Amino acid sequence: QAEDGIRDRSPSRGLGDVYKRQAKFGFINKKGDETVKPIFDAVLPYKEGLALVKAGPQYGFVNEKGVEVIPLQFDGATSFRNGMSLVMKDSLMGFIKSDGSLAIGFQYDAANVFSEGFAVVRKDGLVGFINPSGEVVISMQYENANNFREGLALIQQNQKFGFIDSRGNVVIATQYEAANDFHDGRALVSKEGWAMINKEGQLISLSQYTMVHDFNNAYARVERNNLWGFIDVSGNEIISARYEEVTDFEGGLALVKTNGKWGYIDVGGKEFFRD
Repeated sequence: QAEDGIRDRSPSRGLGDVYKRQAKFGFINKKGDETVKPIFDAVLPYKEGLALVKAGPQYGFVNEKGVEVIPLQFDGATSFRNGMSLVMKDSLMGFIKSDGSLAIGFQYDAANVFSEGFAVVRKDGLVGFINPSGEVVISMQYENANNFREGLALIQQNQKFGFIDSRGNVVIATQYEAANDFHDGRALVSKEGWAMINKEGQLISLSQYTMVHDFNNAYARVERNNLWGFIDVSGNEIISARYEEVTDFEGGLALVKTNGKWGYIDVGGKEFFRD
């Protein structure tokens, strides 16, 4: 679905930084000079020379001078990526080009941005995949699906999950009660307990855990006996399940809670707590 607020804090490639004044948003340059007046209810940083802006219920795009080059007319939109933006109007989704022209018409009930050359789309209750020309290249046949990642896409049929390749071939049968996307050649799946599979479907059991989160920066959070730790993409428990709460690793550190106190650990398990 399209973005509906300020969630992107990524660099704006020097075109301007988001700033807020009296509940309105605009842009300033690196010197702090105002480049776009704060007149919008929400904005996202510049991507491919354009910034997504919102005023009232509608979305549009401005250039680095604040000129509204794509008028505020959409009910939802994403930042531009590879020359296209996913937009919504009258509850239907389509794609526009950076000049504002329609690339793929408003015809889908739901859609994702393009990933690895495909976009997931939903129409009449079924899900399939289109290419950037708008052609349906993998037919509408699934209950649900995720974007392609590492050459495979997670699909759902008959309330079970499996994976297809870019030609639409089922390479890992729909057999799992739950599954996540592939990360570093591994995917988490659940079938009478958690496990990890490679792209050939070979299994590494993780049934000792009551909860396994998706991989983030090569590590996944795992729960055993109400305590949390971490595994790597080979299923090795690199941090034993001993913490009351944990967050994902970011920049080599993860927040952890033990005995009611929060601190940090690194990937080697070294702890950093204040006295």
